[in-house]
Amino acid sequence: MMWELYERLIEPIPDDVPVDEILVGTSCTMVRAGGAAGAAANQRLESRPRILGEGEWEQELTWRQAASLINSWN
Repeated sequence: MMWELYERLIEPIPDDVPVDEILVGTSCTMVRAGGAAGAAANQRLESRPRILGEGEWEQELTWRQAASLINSWN
């Protein structure tokens, strides 16, 4: 049920727009894609294995793939 909200928010995000940059800081993560930018607060707490490791942020992701990472708390 909680995930339904996230899925509805992610659904309209284009899947053909590549992410230009992801910056992960100590308290905030910033994403640039398609001429737009967004930021979100993050925590350094880990309760389960990460979906993406430290070096994997550089891999090519689409805007929707990056947004889908909200479904992971790590």
